[in-house]
Amino acid sequence: MKKWASKLGGADENEAMFDKIDSDQTGRLSISELDAFLAFELPAGADVETITDTILDAYDKNKDELLTFDEFVTFIEALPKDKDGLPNFVSLNREPTPEEYFTRADTNNDGRVSFDEAQVFLRSKDSTINKAGLNYVTSQMFTEFDDDRNRTLNKDEFLTSLQDANDKGGF
Repeated sequence: MKKWASKLGGADENEAMFDKIDSDQTGRLSISELDAFLAFELPAGADVETITDTILDAYDKNKDELLTFDEFVTFIEALPKDKDGLPNFVSLNREPTPEEYFTRADTNNDGRVSFDEAQVFLRSKDSTINKAGLNYVTSQMFTEFDDDRNRTLNKDEFLTSLQDANDKGGF
């Protein structure tokens, strides 16, 4: 962000940054625009394409492979801040925390992960899984970890399921 922040001014840095990244001025950020931005912000050698895919998986709510301004602001606000209060883009060059996985899985932001949201999340972790396998894994996840049996996983239930999968070598 410091590279961008030094070039930005005015009251709305998010809008200025979005406009600067949106090189074709469509009002949506494409994969190539995000790749170019991240290549500029991240250290040399960072896996920009994977990071862009991760951002889109987490913040592109309608899954059109474009970020709207609102989606972009949600992404920027979720980033850790540096000592100057600016978004720390270098933090993207690491494995997400379990809490970040929960935020990504909870696509409707209701504080719970539904069966469908869990399937989208699991598919993003393993794009090779077939429908039957995905249904089985998701059903097992809910059978084992939906403690209150309300057909959704709250944050604690979801994090417990991730820890269990990690312990078994899944994530």
